[in-house]
Parts: sequence; C-alpha cells; structure tokens
Amino acid sequence: MESLELNFRVNRLRYGVLATVGIGGVAFGTYTFVAGFMTAWSMMLMGLLFTTVFSLMLFAAASVLIKGTGSLKLERDGFTIRSPFRSTFFHWRDIVRFRVMRTADLRHSVVFDFHSSYQGQKMIRGVGKRLGYEGIIPDNCGRTADELTDLLNEWRERGS
Repeated sequence: MESLELNFRVNRLRYGVLATVGIGGVAFGTYTFVAGFMTAWSMMLMGLLFTTVFSLMLFAAASVLIKGTGSLKLERDGFTIRSPFRSTFFHWRDIVRFRVMRTADLRHSVVFDFHSSYQGQKMIRGVGKRLGYEGIIPDNCGRTADELTDLLNEWRERGS
C-alpha cells in the first residue's frame, strides 16, 4: 500500500464548447467595446464586461484542456485532490466516511464527511452541510461512484 494515483477524466467536448463560447464572447465584447468607443460609454462598458467575463471562461476552459483536470492520489496517511491550480491533502483520520450521493447536476458522486474534531475547510464545510455533505471528490476517475467509494473506504480503514 505505497500509493495510488487516479487521474480525473476530462470531458473534452464540454470544455471545447466552453472555450468556443469564450472565444465568441471575447470577440463580441471586443466588437461592442470598439463600437461603444465611437458611440456611447454604456455600450463601451458592456463590451468591457463581456470581454472580461468571457476571457475568464476561456482561460478556465483552456487551462483544463491543456493541463488536465487533476488527479486523486491515495497514500498511506491520506489522500490528495489535485486540480490545475491547487492541491489539497486530507488525512484519513479526519474523514468519518465516504458515500455516494446524487449531486445537483444529477451525477452520482463520491462525497465525504469530516470528524467533528476536524478544524479545516470551515467555509466549504458550512456550504457543503447545506447540500448534504462536507466534501466531494470532483470526478469518479473512470469508475462507478460505488467502486470509488469502496476503494476510498478501504484505504481509509487501512490508514486510520
């Protein structure tokens, strides 16, 4: 039980569509900004807003397509959720259990709850409690939610 790294799968179609919409939004925003520069300041501001919002969308979609969405690394003392911009490590002892839950986007996802003594992630935990869980694994790594839950609970029991 050294370590196991599971890669998250990228839905290339979804992020390709987001990138395309981002490019279109940036183009429209730039056109509106330039047209507003010639006519009205409110149109110029709207163009600037469009360009900014759609640039962020394009950046996020492109970063996922280029860098990948991340991974889930299981180790003897805990697990790490890696994303393009951050990595978060959790000790097995801080987790009560992993379970399967249908989330807002109607997918079956693996969620987890923290021990009451755990002091980290307070803001996220507060939001998550309202949704019925305190933490979530962003992707099932090409497995069913039940398979990943069983795997995570097995590692948690061995590591605790």
